[in-house]
Amino acid sequence: MHRKTILSITIFSLLAIIYPFTFCSASIATVILTEKVKTENGWIKGVDVNGLHTYFGIPYAAPPVGALRWRPPQKAAAWKGERDATNFGPSCPQEKSSTEDVGTISEDCLYLNIWSPAKLVNEGLPVMVWIHGGGFMQGSGSVAEYDCQNLARMGVVGITINYRLGALGFLAHPLLSLESQQKVSGNYGLLDQIAALQWIKDNIAAFGGNPENVTIFGESAGAVSVTMHMLSPLSKDLFQGAIAESGNPFTTLRALETCAPTTLKEAEEQGERFAQALGCDGAEDVLAAMRAKTPEELLAATNMRLDSLGIRSRDFQFTPFYDGYVLPVSARIINHVPLIIGNNASEGNLFHNSVAMPEYKKYIEGLCGPYAPQMLERFSANNFGSLDKAYYRFLTVYAFAEPARMFAGKNSADSYLFLFSRVPDTETGKTLGACHGIELPYVFGYVDPSQGYDRTDLSLSENIMKYWTNFARTKDPNGEGLVLWPKYDAISDKAIVFGDTINAEADLDTADRTLIRKTLDALMPRCLDACPEPVEGPFPVL
Repeated sequence: MHRKTILSITIFSLLAIIYPFTFCSASIATVILTEKVKTENGWIKGVDVNGLHTYFGIPYAAPPVGALRWRPPQKAAAWKGERDATNFGPSCPQEKSSTEDVGTISEDCLYLNIWSPAKLVNEGLPVMVWIHGGGFMQGSGSVAEYDCQNLARMGVVGITINYRLGALGFLAHPLLSLESQQKVSGNYGLLDQIAALQWIKDNIAAFGGNPENVTIFGESAGAVSVTMHMLSPLSKDLFQGAIAESGNPFTTLRALETCAPTTLKEAEEQGERFAQALGCDGAEDVLAAMRAKTPEELLAATNMRLDSLGIRSRDFQFTPFYDGYVLPVSARIINHVPLIIGNNASEGNLFHNSVAMPEYKKYIEGLCGPYAPQMLERFSANNFGSLDKAYYRFLTVYAFAEPARMFAGKNSADSYLFLFSRVPDTETGKTLGACHGIELPYVFGYVDPSQGYDRTDLSLSENIMKYWTNFARTKDPNGEGLVLWPKYDAISDKAIVFGDTINAEADLDTADRTLIRKTLDALMPRCLDACPEPVEGPFPVL
């Protein structure tokens, strides 16, 4: 290339940066993406690794500390100069986990991370935003298992985010509601996620992403979050596709987080009890006293433990609830977008413990009310070989498989249902089978042969990543060389099965699902009792 031509291109690129609104979008797209990017808050400097641009620890909101604790996220302040974006930001305060390294912990934790394969600014690549799981009490966007570089190398901009957890993320209290313009409190963790999505919409073009082609995806509590954004009016137009792995907005919390509040009234009552547990209820300024407590004191007061069923149990359950603002109390799908949703074949195995009949009976009765006798007969030791296996199977179908089907069937946009049944020859696979979370290494492309994965696993992972990134690109997971994944409808009832092979199958889990569907249809409105809006039909209108 002639020197004169190079010089003219360089000058044009600089002008496009300095005067972006004087050039058409096609011209702006000629600006080369580098490790330095200008966001609405200022310049950041990441690092380029083998053609992949990475930017870590970007603040998408102001630190939610001091007077901003238990308030909606505020815009991040601008900065001067270049901000280093080569290291992850702190993870949000949380209970310790024996399986995940979340790095540094701080209440100043509202950061996101970006992996971009784009060559040019405004290249318009599809964007995938990962919302981590962890029961709304644990997890981080910096967990190594969620590294998005393998997905990014398939032509998408990958993003992970942090959001407030536990009491810091979901505490409601009458006094907090009183100081709120909307007269509600809690669900700050979901508001954080919404703030992150808004930041992405406003900034992602500078990283080569398309702000009008964003897919949110998550697992467990992350999948619950994904589906709840489909219910929230505040999330409208912030995403165009959704992938929910092993999570849904209806029964997961009731089945796995017993006694979790589902209405603002319940959550506020819990908040008053929490203030008492902290010793703040008698203070002259209750909120000031609570805001003066350290994150460690808040965590200690929740008193996390495992109950007799091996399920996480706490004195206080801080999870999302229907507040009438972030989540409308009628639980209707508002944001109908293309959806991938599904579960693993043996989800319940992860929540394992030896179960005695009295506690099992009490648990089923608490969830299923008048349907409990039929449920206990169906999910019995006689039918499954042991009471433990019956219990694990009940959890799988009641909390994951059937609600996923119900949600897919109520979404008016295209939905695609999956079942992950592959059992790898890993330590977890040998012990727990196709349990909750076992699909994650396949989704992110980290099936390491040294850990027991074989060629079947490597091929399955490659194909799952193709389905996921195809969906992000076109909102249809299908593509050349892949087994056809049919759109879900309740009549054909077909799902793609990710097992030793990939097949489209129908009538999965029919025997176990029939009774559970009747139970869920009848009891689902129970979680919306006393809500001001009426619930139509036997199941909340979606």
